[in-house]
This record gives sequence, structure tokens and C-alpha cells, in this order.
Amino acid sequence: MKRIIKLFVNLMAVLMLVTACFSFAGCGKEDIVKVELKLSIYNYAEETWYEESETTLTVKLYRHLAPVTVTKMIEYINEGYYNDTIFYTIDGNTDKIMIGDLKMNDGGRIYQNDIKPTIENEFENGTTKGSDLLVENGSIALWRTWYARDEYSTTPVEDTGRATWFMPTKKLSGYTGNFCVFAKIDVLDETNANTLQHLKDALLSKDYLEDYTVYYTGEYDAQLKDANHGLTFNCEKDVNLENIDKLFKADDYEYVCYNSCTINVAKAGAGQNYGAKIVSAKII
Repeated sequence: MKRIIKLFVNLMAVLMLVTACFSFAGCGKEDIVKVELKLSIYNYAEETWYEESETTLTVKLYRHLAPVTVTKMIEYINEGYYNDTIFYTIDGNTDKIMIGDLKMNDGGRIYQNDIKPTIENEFENGTTKGSDLLVENGSIALWRTWYARDEYSTTPVEDTGRATWFMPTKKLSGYTGNFCVFAKIDVLDETNANTLQHLKDALLSKDYLEDYTVYYTGEYDAQLKDANHGLTFNCEKDVNLENIDKLFKADDYEYVCYNSCTINVAKAGAGQNYGAKIVSAKII
């Protein structure tokens, strides 16, 4: 009788374990969500826009590897967060293409997309937790947010992510394990491969780029770190940072210029202010 009871208990334990494996991302069970990205890219060589059929990407989100990040990405995609965001690179670095945090209005002025809450759970002790995907061509990773230390800040640098993606254009071994790679693009798929090549053509040639300076002004407020530290986002063409104090006068503890960088944006295409952007993103 005791052996029967023991056998029954063991059987129930196995059943509970199996149920748990099916209920949660883990136990080797894949949880992949597909996303369709419709892009708009200008063909500078032929001075026309690529057809929609030539600028579509199918992306696979790996929720079982990065559950917190992917859950947030699905939420943001469903609310249209990435629609109309423009592609760019930073400081002439062609190793990665950025997307998600910047948009352009009808006047050609770049402005900041809504700031999303930080995503911390996939970052731990300087490395990623959950995702073991490589940072390489075809990957999509969550860009990390480093809050700079300076004379106004006594808090340590925070390693978190928001909603900005970066897309490596080649294998970046030093980035693997330090960024949360949550999605992949099948680069062997013909449509994906063509779209990625069109995107690279638009963004990796200096002949097709315009430079903007991103910087922040205003008074530092540690309580408002999720809103650019309470500072004002600025993105302007042809800004000489050496003379920026002539453009903005600092009062008391205000910044004249903070956390500046140069972004490289695909030049305006025929009839549009931009050269490459996401038109729509949807779960399929």
C-alpha cells in the first residue's frame, strides 16, 4: 500500500512539473512571436522610393529567452509606438542602426518619441539574464541606458533599457552578454535580406546622410531621471557645441549642454522629410 501511495505521489509531482513547463516560458519550450515591420526607404541610386514589397521585415521575438523585454515590446508594438520612427546611426558608427526613440515632423524637425518606463529585469550585474543570443547581423537588441555621473548626480550609473532598439550590421563580440538580444531576423530569407541591404545602403553611406546634434538643456532633477533627468531634449542641424553657450544661457544650476552626440539620418527622399523609417509594426 505504501509503495502505491509513494508511486502516486511521484506521479503527481511529475504531472505538476510538466504542467509548469507548459505554463511558463522555460523547460526548453520555445515561445516565439512574429512581428511584421513595414519600412519606407528611399533609393538614392535611382532617386525613387522602394516598393513596399521590397521593404518588409519579418522579425521573431523570443519571449522564452527575454520574457520581460518581449512582453513590453509586444505591448508597445500593439499601441503603435514604433510607427513613424526614423532610423539613424550615432557618431558615424556604422556597426549598428538605431530605431524607436526619434520621429520627424512635417517640417523636417526631429523630436523625441514618448519615453517608456525602464526595463531592468533582463539586465543583471553588467550582463544579460535570459537571452543568450549573439549580437550580430540580423539581431535586434535593447539599447542600454547609462545615466552619466557628474557634479549634479550622486547616484550610480544605472544599466537599464527603455524601448529603443539597435540592429547590428555585423557581429559585435564585445556586445554579446552586455545587451539583451530579444529578437532575430532571418537574414537568409530573400525579402528580409533585400530589405536589410536597402536599409544599410541608405544609412551606411556618408553621401546620403544628414547630421544632427542631440543634446539636453535645463536644470538637473534626479527625481525626473525617466524624463531625461527633467531636461529638455534638443536635436538640431549644424550646431557648434563649442559655441552652444551663445545659444543657451545657463541660470543657476542649469545645463548649457548635456550628454551630446551626433546622429546620422538618411537624407530626405522625394516628397518626404526622411529617408528611412518604420511605417508600421504589427504582431502577425
